[in-house]
Amino acid sequence: MSRMLPKFPRMQNGDLRMGDSKEAAQGTFQGFSGICQPPEIIQKKAKEEVRRQGDPSNKQHVLGQNIMQFGRYRGQSFKWMLENCLGYAGWLCYFVTLIGLLLTVYRDLSD
Repeated sequence: MSRMLPKFPRMQNGDLRMGDSKEAAQGTFQGFSGICQPPEIIQKKAKEEVRRQGDPSNKQHVLGQNIMQFGRYRGQSFKWMLENCLGYAGWLCYFVTLIGLLLTVYRDLSD
């Protein structure tokens, strides 16, 4: 298996562990100020990270190395988030999807 793919945390019975790892539970990670970096910079850094370990043309690997720009784990990669706080990653995906749906409904209603 590729080192670029997340290793999902599991409990002894094989179920996915949705809680935080010890590292994630230690506190927040604030590697950046409140200002988000431009998407071009984030992509460039992610591709550079993947280039060190694998194939930068693999979109899944590059997306995993994108750095969170907001939230509790700001400054960590998406891959790190999947490996250390899977429940938060699931909530975040749900929340972003919900916001997208609400914006679509709002746009449709305003037309």
